[in-house]
Amino acid sequence: MKRDCVPVVVLLVVLIAFCSCKPQRQEWVSLGLDTKADLLVVFKAGVSRKEINQFMFDHLLAGDLEKGFWSRPGVGSILQASVEQHDGYVVYFQPSATPGQRRRIKEGILASPVVYRVFENTAPTEAHLK
Repeated sequence: MKRDCVPVVVLLVVLIAFCSCKPQRQEWVSLGLDTKADLLVVFKAGVSRKEINQFMFDHLLAGDLEKGFWSRPGVGSILQASVEQHDGYVVYFQPSATPGQRRRIKEGILASPVVYRVFENTAPTEAHLK
């Protein structure tokens, strides 16, 4: 009789453990060209796609051709954008990005020779170069 109770007890323990776990609350994040970005990177006129790709690998992405690519630590989402005929990218930091990660990413972007201008907390539709 004791052996018959073992599966029931195990099942109850698993159910209690499963039910006692609180689901994590997920927050919705708006992304898009009308949404203020942490950084809006605008490239100089005439910058080639190859130069832009190299910029991405140097400052926003990590990985390699064999393993694939992913965002650098601190970088959340990256969207392609344009401002007044200039190519660019919208960068959203991860909510957990540290001030140091944010600073390093921004400093690297500002030091890039292909970058024309960087806006902070600006939506691409609100940005003006003049």
